[in-house]
Amino acid sequence: MSILTFEGIGIRAIAASVPKNIAKTEEQTKFFDKKHLKNFIENTGIYERRVSSVNQTSSDFCCKAAEIIFEKTGFNKEEIQALIFVSQTPDYRQPATSIIMQDRLHLRNDIFTQDINQACSGFVFGLVSAYSLCNAGLDNVLLCVGDTPSKFTSPADSSTSLMFGDAGTACIISKDIKYGKSYFSFNSDGSEFHSVNIPAGGYRKMSSLETLSLNKDKEGNEKTMEQIHMDGLSVFSYSVRAMVTDVKNLLSYAKVSLDDIDTIVLHQANQFLNNKVARKLGVDENKTMKSIRYFGNTSASSIPLTISFNSDIDINNHSLLFTAIGASFTWGTGLMTIKDMINLGVTELE
Repeated sequence: MSILTFEGIGIRAIAASVPKNIAKTEEQTKFFDKKHLKNFIENTGIYERRVSSVNQTSSDFCCKAAEIIFEKTGFNKEEIQALIFVSQTPDYRQPATSIIMQDRLHLRNDIFTQDINQACSGFVFGLVSAYSLCNAGLDNVLLCVGDTPSKFTSPADSSTSLMFGDAGTACIISKDIKYGKSYFSFNSDGSEFHSVNIPAGGYRKMSSLETLSLNKDKEGNEKTMEQIHMDGLSVFSYSVRAMVTDVKNLLSYAKVSLDDIDTIVLHQANQFLNNKVARKLGVDENKTMKSIRYFGNTSASSIPLTISFNSDIDINNHSLLFTAIGASFTWGTGLMTIKDMINLGVTELE
């Protein structure tokens, strides 16, 4: 575990955007019977998800969220000095999507742009990158985090198709002494990369007729080699152990008790996993923010989406703890105090 400490850097504004199209779990009867769907809802807590259209991308939702921030807060775009885009579903293989977003959002040309692919832990890693840029001298960084995992899941795969939803978020990270200290831990273990991966379509195994052909696994799930493969049991056990340990280690380093934390956001993977993590940590249920019932697992965007979705809860002056784990495996935890953050909620994009 590596830990970074920052001072005088924080989240100035936050917003999220989701597709208008809602996929209700109980209605997905083309590939699954009603008993399976009922059990899935009971185990995961996912009643519905948002699913993007064929022409919508992660950057569309992130740009919409960013535009909402600029419009509603009156923040001057000229003051943005960097744009970080965190996603595993970019617009193209080349160029980097952050470059295109700079133009779409009409930001200055003399800014730093960067794409990061870090799966479900991407918000934590993206936030560390944004904070590091501010720590190095920049004043304002636009952090956009979004994914459209519905585009790489097989509709006939019971382990993933009902789980993932699409969303995009945006935050402005700024320097100000009022934010106080923030702490981040981050970890990586590539030895387990087979637990969650898309075996083909990259440059290790390039796209072909073979990789685009449907195959049936031993559980009867049908998917291609260019769709996500997940070993659910392995992911569950690893995730619980890693997240619990990481949270405890970061709190110990910061000399903060879990009882002193005002608000907690766990990566919205599924409710069963989160309940297990919460029990092992001894988390007060009343302190946790949730969104999984309405959006499912939105990968890297789940934490900022959850904060945006709960915009009716004023967390200003709250200590905020969040943790996430992603394929396969990277994980991290953040601890900060929220000060004067503008939460603009969730906007639908048609």
